[in-house]
Amino acid sequence: MPSSKRQEPEPAEERSDDLEIVPSPALRQPWALYLGLLAFGALAALTTREMAQEWKRSLRHERSRTVFDFVQEGTPVRPTDAPGAIAWLDQQIERHVATMAGPRTEHTVSIAELTDSGPVPAPFAHLAEAMSFRGAEAECGLRWIRPEEARTTGLDLPPENGLLFRTQKYLTCAERFPAPLEEWLVLTRRKEVDTPLSDRANGSNRFLHAVAPYLYEVRNRLETALATRPLPAIAGPQPPRPVRLYALAEDSSFLSLPTTRNEAPERALDRVLAEGREFRKRPNLPSYVYNEFFFRFGEPWRPEEARYSGFYLDIAGQGLVVTLLVPQESGGERWVAALDLSLAIDWQAFARQVEAPLVAQIAEVDSARSATGGRPWTTLRAALGQRSSDPRLDLVLDELATRERRTRQEPRSIPSHQTAVVEGQGAVAAFQVYRNQWLVILFPELTFRFPWLLVGLLALSGSFLLAGFDRTRRQAEAARHKALGELRERQSLLETMQVPLVVVDPNSDRVIFGNRAARDLGIDRGSCIGEKVDTRDPLAREHYRRMQVVSEETRRAYGVPLELRSDGAAHVRHVIVRSVAVAAPIETFRADERHRLAVLFVVDPEADLPIFSRQLEAHCRDDERRRLAGLLSHGVDTLARVLRHRLEIGSADLFDRWLADYLGRRLEVCAWLFEHWRDQPPLPPEASLGPTQVAKTLERLVEVLTVARDSPRLRTRLGWANGTLSLPSEGPPVCIDLQWPETYLVTSPVRGGVGFFLEELLVNAIAHGAAGSRPEVSIRLDPVRRELQCHVTNEIDAEAGRRPEEDLEPYGGRRIVARLARLFGWRDLRFDRREGRFVASWEIPVSEGPEPGADD
Repeated sequence: MPSSKRQEPEPAEERSDDLEIVPSPALRQPWALYLGLLAFGALAALTTREMAQEWKRSLRHERSRTVFDFVQEGTPVRPTDAPGAIAWLDQQIERHVATMAGPRTEHTVSIAELTDSGPVPAPFAHLAEAMSFRGAEAECGLRWIRPEEARTTGLDLPPENGLLFRTQKYLTCAERFPAPLEEWLVLTRRKEVDTPLSDRANGSNRFLHAVAPYLYEVRNRLETALATRPLPAIAGPQPPRPVRLYALAEDSSFLSLPTTRNEAPERALDRVLAEGREFRKRPNLPSYVYNEFFFRFGEPWRPEEARYSGFYLDIAGQGLVVTLLVPQESGGERWVAALDLSLAIDWQAFARQVEAPLVAQIAEVDSARSATGGRPWTTLRAALGQRSSDPRLDLVLDELATRERRTRQEPRSIPSHQTAVVEGQGAVAAFQVYRNQWLVILFPELTFRFPWLLVGLLALSGSFLLAGFDRTRRQAEAARHKALGELRERQSLLETMQVPLVVVDPNSDRVIFGNRAARDLGIDRGSCIGEKVDTRDPLAREHYRRMQVVSEETRRAYGVPLELRSDGAAHVRHVIVRSVAVAAPIETFRADERHRLAVLFVVDPEADLPIFSRQLEAHCRDDERRRLAGLLSHGVDTLARVLRHRLEIGSADLFDRWLADYLGRRLEVCAWLFEHWRDQPPLPPEASLGPTQVAKTLERLVEVLTVARDSPRLRTRLGWANGTLSLPSEGPPVCIDLQWPETYLVTSPVRGGVGFFLEELLVNAIAHGAAGSRPEVSIRLDPVRRELQCHVTNEIDAEAGRRPEEDLEPYGGRRIVARLARLFGWRDLRFDRREGRFVASWEIPVSEGPEPGADD
């Protein structure tokens, strides 16, 4: 039966017989299906991963195709705001510079701050201020440089033929030529405006005469500004480098002055001629640059209002540049002064950071071959060598070089960018990123490869799993029907069996379930089992309460009297309860792990109890005999042996008559104690006595002990051979301290009870005391508490002091005096060991009487 006090778990050995649900052998665990499901999940994850990777490859392919479509678009000469190749390059360059930039300092400028066009950034403000100079419009005597004059320096001017719509010439200031030779100007303009310099009616000539002195002067001012305030580094260790100072008229006349004053004269002239070769690229265009890129200032025209272009890739081979623009007006002509600053970029590192699937590589092309003519793809293929970093790029370049060899037309020069498509391989684009460095980019053609094998394996494994799970489902369904049938049989058995079975919640002691036999006995659902315990028997209720507290001593099979219904009336029946914990939920019983299952066996008092009561009665009779023998052996046997000894030695006197009379009273006290052993105090008083009677009794008991001390033979018969009387000593064998006024009396429910009590304690003190020692009896009055404080003390030897107290018989020794003290109403009977002494102490309540002979 359960309890509301399940503080501790039951011991493991007590749960060994709890209910256990054994699975049916047919319901085996489908481990193969679980492993198959795990493999199916892994295969599904692998298939999803492959499809995701193919999808990403397809997206990258589409992105590369989209970028290539931009690359194929025609772009302006200065396309900083146009989509296409330069737009894509701008994005890639900006990302590359952001990742490759070193630690920022106060002199470092991020390229992200210089991306957009607009006002001049702060690092270039002093250069724009130098370009905004407007001096006197003094002419410097311009003249053309003839080829024979250039040959005196060891250089050959490039021929002018090949340009369809424009012409290109070199000129210098008449006052400054031939020394220094490096101050050449490069001019490109349309052929229809190409007239002698003396023709001042020509607006292009007026532009040349006005701009040439400006360029020379501004170059000097720029050199001074750079020497005074050098440019800061931009996303790298090197600062921007001025590469070109030029002016552009509204009729597309383009006059350039390379910034070459700090170089040797021969190298400076090489730079001028190399720039001229770059200007001759794209011979089919009527002008070198588009005016729309420069003339964006609107109306009104604001001279000296500097503007900034943002960075872009220079088509003349100077790499990544930014341009400072200053609108000017002179001689009625509007023109724009510009300064190109080249940014130092590691193009090899740029090529390495281009994301897949694109393939990028830098080709070092001989500058002479790139300008004088040839097949561009053949030239780039030769520049990359026999084998590039990617075989796909080699295949595409080999195919394009083969195409060029099949055609007879050869371009006069390689344009600044090339594009081509190879079916089945992909597209390729080439950009001139710096002088003789070309960036070659492959956009490979990717196809989406559907993972048919993985999908097929996934479908096949899924089919096997579905079939296996369906088979398992059918087996489980069959097992469920079988279990339902077995459950119905068990329910029928529970309802028809005559043994009461109940499920109880231990926290509330309420019945959760009861079968028909339990309901017939009045144990209904919701009733409390504890309320059915016999209320007339406190011991039964205490026993039931003790059995409900979980502990190591708790028995789960016990008997208890219950009020049960029988024949329409309630009767107290003795029931044997077998209680077990519910190990798993039982739906039939509405039970879970919190509940307990109890089986009740009702005992028939006429048929079942006599089998057990016969042995119990025999045991009780034997126990009663043992009690009587114990009572007689304590005191009666001792007094009888002393009396026999006195009669044997022929010394009968008044002491012997008292002893015989006391022996009779001792038997009366034993009979009274046996009769009232289980009575509850207080008992009615039968006799009262004062200190005189107690003192007389103690004197007689001392005489008995003296007789035993004087006779070794008697001590041996009494078992006192090793007690306090074993050694000869002078004086009485017991010290008596009696401080009890005559007016205070004690009562006893039986005559002779006080002497019986004192005799028991004195005999124990004599028998168990140390040899040669003298026990003490002390009785003193406490007038405040109105009680006698009594002590019987004896010494014990060292060996006895170390031994634990011996377990006495239930009705021997201390148990006898403890029962007497309880029946007499005496308080606080104690037995203590104190520093080698054994002390028995108790308190006796007293009542105060009148003085002897006094009136009431």
